Amino acid sequence: MRKTKLTLVLAILCTSIQAQIINDTTDLGEFVVSGTRIATPIERSGKSIYKIDADQLERSAAFSVADLLNQVPAVQVDGNFGTPGTNLEYYVRGARSKYTLVLIDGVPMNEPTGISLFYDLRYLPLNQVESIEILKGGLSSLYGSNAAAGVISIKLKQNAKEKVAGNIGLTSGSFGRLGVNGAVSGTSNSLNYGLNFSRETFDGFSAALSTDPAVQFDDDGFGRTNLLFKGGINTNSPLELDFVLGYDEFIADIDAFAFNDELNAISDNQQTRFGINPKLNHANGYTQLRLNYVTNERVFETSFPSTFEGGNLQIDLYNQLEINEYAKAIFGLNLQRLSDNSNPDLESDFTIFDPYLSVVLDAESGANFHFGLRLNTHSNYSSELLTTVNPSFLIKVDEETSVKTYLSISNAYNTPSLFQLNSPFFGNAELTPETTNNYELGASLYEGNKLTLNLAWFLRDESNAIDFVSTFDDQGNFIGGNYTNIAGVRRVQGIEADASWSPTNQLSITANYSKLATNNDAAFARIPKEKYGLGVSYNLEKSSSIALNYLYTGERLPSPFDTTLLPAFSVVDLSIRKTFLDERLAVSGSLNNLFDEEFIAVSGFTTMGRNYSLSLAYNF
Repeated sequence: MRKTKLTLVLAILCTSIQAQIINDTTDLGEFVVSGTRIATPIERSGKSIYKIDADQLERSAAFSVADLLNQVPAVQVDGNFGTPGTNLEYYVRGARSKYTLVLIDGVPMNEPTGISLFYDLRYLPLNQVESIEILKGGLSSLYGSNAAAGVISIKLKQNAKEKVAGNIGLTSGSFGRLGVNGAVSGTSNSLNYGLNFSRETFDGFSAALSTDPAVQFDDDGFGRTNLLFKGGINTNSPLELDFVLGYDEFIADIDAFAFNDELNAISDNQQTRFGINPKLNHANGYTQLRLNYVTNERVFETSFPSTFEGGNLQIDLYNQLEINEYAKAIFGLNLQRLSDNSNPDLESDFTIFDPYLSVVLDAESGANFHFGLRLNTHSNYSSELLTTVNPSFLIKVDEETSVKTYLSISNAYNTPSLFQLNSPFFGNAELTPETTNNYELGASLYEGNKLTLNLAWFLRDESNAIDFVSTFDDQGNFIGGNYTNIAGVRRVQGIEADASWSPTNQLSITANYSKLATNNDAAFARIPKEKYGLGVSYNLEKSSSIALNYLYTGERLPSPFDTTLLPAFSVVDLSIRKTFLDERLAVSGSLNNLFDEEFIAVSGFTTMGRNYSLSLAYNF
C-alpha cells in the first residue's frame, strides 16, 4: 500500500504541484551566523547548516516548530505526530535531545529542572519566529555544554521600522483546534517596541493508544498562551540597547504511559524570561553583553503529583573584531548558573564559566578556515578544553557554478543535569560529564540560484554516556535504579544529502535523504536508520501558491528493550496559500496526512489521521 501511495505522489509531483519543503535555503549570498557566530555567506561556511527563512515560515502550513524541524534532513522529531501536548524529543544525526542546544535570539535555553537540559519546544508558537538555523555537528567550542551534535538557533521577529505596524491572525482546524494571535510593533525616533500575543487551544484526542476497540480513552487537549515584549534604544551614538520580557505557558492533558489512560491528569508548564542586551559599536566591530534570566515551573497533577521549579541565568560578554578584510574573530566570557528549587531542603545548582575564541580566515582564493576554542570550567568538575577545526574551500568553476568542500573535526562536552545529579529517587552525585568526538566531510554544488546540491558524511563517538540503569528483584520486578555513566564508546555514522532545484521562477523542487548506522542499536532506539523527503512548490501567480510534501520515516526500535522494529511510514501534506489586498490579507489551508495513513510513531501512543487547518492573517 505504501508503494502505491508513493507512486501516486511521484506522479502528482511530476505533473508539477508544489513542494514547499522547509529545507536548506542555500542561495548564494544568504548569510548564516550559527556556524561561527560571525555572519558568513552560506556557500563559504564550512558547516552543515540549514536555514528556514521568513518567507518559508510565512508560506508553511506546519502546526509547530517541531513540524518544521522534522522536515530537515537527518533530523527526527519524536512526538510531533501525536496530540500537541505529547512530549517532544528531537534527534540530530542520531543524537538524543540532550546533545542539541536550542538558542533563542542567541541565548541558550536549557531547562534547569528537566531530566536532561534540552529546551521544550512546546513553549514556542510559530507566529513569534522569524527564522531558524539548524547547525549539525559538535560545536561546544562556540556554544558550550549540550552543543555536542547540533544547534537549533531560533531568531524571533524584529520590530517594524515604521511607526506602527502589526498583524492579526485566526486559525481553526481538526480536533477542535482554535487560535488567535496578534502583534504590534514600530520605531519612533530612537525607540523601537513590539508586543506579540497568541492563544491556541486544541480539544485533542487520546494520547495513549487503546488495545481494546471496545474501550475508548478520553480526549487529551492542549492550550498555550504566549506574551512577548521586545524593545530597544538605538540613537546616533555607538551604544545600542535591546531588552525582552516574555511569558509562556502550556497546559496539556496527559495519560499515564503507553497503552494506559489516566483521567483528569494534566501538566502545567510556565516560563518567564527577561533579557537586556547592551551593544557598543566601535571602528573594528562591536562589544556586546547578553544578560538573560529564565524561570521555569512544571506542575504535574497525576496519580503521582509533583512540582519542579528552577532558574537559568546566562551572562555572555563578547567582542567581535574585524582584524582585516580576510580575518574576523570573536572572543568572550560566558557564565551560566542553573538552579533547581523544587526541593527547599536540598541545594541544587551548578555554575559554568567559559572563556572562548572563534577565528574565521577567508581568503580571496576561496580558502576558508574556522578555528574555535573554549575552556569549559564547571563548578563540579575539572576543566575541559574544547576545540573545532574547520577548513573549507570554494572553487569558482564559471560565472554560475561553484563547488565547496569542507572538513570539520571537533570535540564536545555534556554536563549532567541537576535532576540526574540530585533527584532523591534516581540521582547520582558521582556522575561525570559526557564527551563526544565529531568528524564531518562534505561537498556542495551551487549553480547560481537555480540548483544546490549538498552531500555530507559524518561520524560521532559518544563516551561516558549517561543512561538510566534499572534494578530488578529475583522475580524480575522493578525495584529502583539511577542514572549512571556507561562504559565504552557509542558510535553513529551516516550520510545525508539534499537538493534544491528551481527550473523556473514559479517551480521549485526539493529532495533530501539521510541514513544512519550505529554500533549499538539499542542505545539509539526510536531513531530511524533511514529517512527521506520530496517536495514540489509552485507559485500559480504572484499572490498564490500550492505545495505538496512527501516524508518517509524508516524502521526503528520502539525501545532499548524491544527488538521488534516499528514499521516505516509515509506522510503526505498539501498546502495552499492565497493573498488579497496587495498581499495584506492572506488565506491559507493545509490537508495533512493526505492519504490518512495509519502508523505508529511512538509505541503505545496515537497519531493523527487526516487533518486540516485553515488560517486567516491580516497585516496592517
